[in-house]
Amino acid sequence: MTRLFVVGGNGFVGSAVCKAALAKGWNVVSVSSSGRPFRTPKGHAPAWTTSDRISWHSADALAPESYRDLIASCTAAVHTVGILLESQYKGQQGSLAGVANGLLKGWGFATSENPLQPSGPTYERMNRDAAVTVARAFSETHTSGDAPFVMLSAADVMRPLISPRYIETKREAEALITQIAHENAALRPVYLRPGLMYHPHTRPWSTLPATILDAARGMHLLHERLRIPLPTPADILRRVPGGEPIAGALTTPPLHVDTVAAAVVDSVENAQVIGPQDAHDIRRLAGWKE
Repeated sequence: MTRLFVVGGNGFVGSAVCKAALAKGWNVVSVSSSGRPFRTPKGHAPAWTTSDRISWHSADALAPESYRDLIASCTAAVHTVGILLESQYKGQQGSLAGVANGLLKGWGFATSENPLQPSGPTYERMNRDAAVTVARAFSETHTSGDAPFVMLSAADVMRPLISPRYIETKREAEALITQIAHENAALRPVYLRPGLMYHPHTRPWSTLPATILDAARGMHLLHERLRIPLPTPADILRRVPGGEPIAGALTTPPLHVDTVAAAVVDSVENAQVIGPQDAHDIRRLAGWKE
């Protein structure tokens, strides 16, 4: 019986992973800073959150002593925690002020620090160190057999809108976890690299950009299929210095968060899946036929 350890199980991606794992009949252990079960944006508790096959715990990903016994009891682990923007004030993430602060900091503009919390969440701590710490804790307690460790990484499609440190720390985490896997042959690291993820109910604002990006991708594919001589926006951006990541955003399929969750479950089950998986691989793992 698979017992899945999910870091951030009450978050956007983590909750979808928990739900998909329960649908497979697995047992699930969710850890998060609050330890609270998942709730919808309107505060509702879906039926699956009260299943007797899932438990909710408070733990700090950077403090393995807070979850070592829990992770040792699981057969696979998924790390879904990370930040897209560095928002310097606690409680501002997701707010307009938090987005503004995060963008300004990423672009190199100084903003005033909160004197009560001067460091705040950083890409290095949240995107790299947390994932590596959890992977090491899982590796130390699983030294034989197949020990799948799935990390939610990202496609490189955000620069220069988002600070390059966002994707750099994701790639650093992948490299460091791969080193851990070299030291422990049982550890099987999988890095899912989606572009934009959306859900019309739990993240309503994501639907419009997903629709726009999907339309841009469709236009690009149609141009390629019909061999139309005029360049698409993605073609034009690729000719601009530094424009490759944004061009990639226009050709990378946006993914419903449930598609990503299905890919997580499949990569845990399939011992042949290892290493980076891009958006097309994720759709294939989730059962799509390209």
